[in-house]
Amino acid sequence: MRVNRIAAVLAACAFAPVVGAQAATYNVNTTADNATPCAAAPSTASCSLRGAVIASNTLGGADAINVPSGTYAFTIPQSTETHTNPVASQGDLDITDMVTITGAGADLTIVDAKQLDRVFNIHGSGLGFAGDATIIGMTITGGRVHDGPGVTAANTNHGGGGIQNHYGGQLHLIRDIVSGNDADAAGATAQGMFGGGIQNFEGGTTATTIESSQIIGNTVRANGVPGLMGASTAPR
Repeated sequence: MRVNRIAAVLAACAFAPVVGAQAATYNVNTTADNATPCAAAPSTASCSLRGAVIASNTLGGADAINVPSGTYAFTIPQSTETHTNPVASQGDLDITDMVTITGAGADLTIVDAKQLDRVFNIHGSGLGFAGDATIIGMTITGGRVHDGPGVTAANTNHGGGGIQNHYGGQLHLIRDIVSGNDADAAGATAQGMFGGGIQNFEGGTTATTIESSQIIGNTVRANGVPGLMGASTAPR
């Protein structure tokens, strides 16, 4: 059994992450969900959250995405991607490189997947990527993975209704709320649905750290853990 490392630190004090040199900064300025890659700052052209993630993945390096207050609701369903071929232009927001995504606060910046897919998926070195996401000051909600009628194989990938971090991915949550997400194994293939809120799995280097955040009100409808799924937890 592989043992994944999850450091869950619910700190009362404010935390300032140490981030290396940033390759580019993307300033989100629309709540619309579209897959047009953003231009980096100082551009003031229309930039969606999805477009910023796509651009960051393509550029590489330690990028920054700034997300102002508002509700960012998904409208583009997942259709053709798989976990070995992630496509951020549809369904969940796939992270394949290093990025810091900063909202205006968990009560002000809300990312809602509208049950079209999970919200974020961090892909690590075990899949040939370098996913390392620091997510600060937002609510992550409305994510759903399930094995019901009509869903593709990609959306049955183990669990993580809100966030999946896998195969060596690195996830850092700071002052976030992960709530109202669902891993639903109600279909005939009911298997592997774990972590209604977050799933951290596959590979000894996979790591999730949690600072001053809440993981509440998430569900699993078959086996598994509603909030955060991983083999071990330890303070850091």
